[in-house]
Amino acid sequence: MKAVFWWCHAHSGDARTAREKLATMPTDADIDFLFSVYSASPSREDGGPEWGDRAVWEDLHHRDPYPFWLD
Repeated sequence: MKAVFWWCHAHSGDARTAREKLATMPTDADIDFLFSVYSASPSREDGGPEWGDRAVWEDLHHRDPYPFWLD
């Protein structure tokens, strides 16, 4: 998460110094809070993932020689 924020700040053309950018970065506590708020989705009784909790292998890897984006 922090790497994504840093990459965005580094490539944004922002004139602030690294010290100023780091002061606005989220802390570990901020990231933990956001994760707890936005990951509060209903879970199954057996503890397994619900739909939408992860990427499905077949969605990312196709055996078809034709790209799926041509549809």
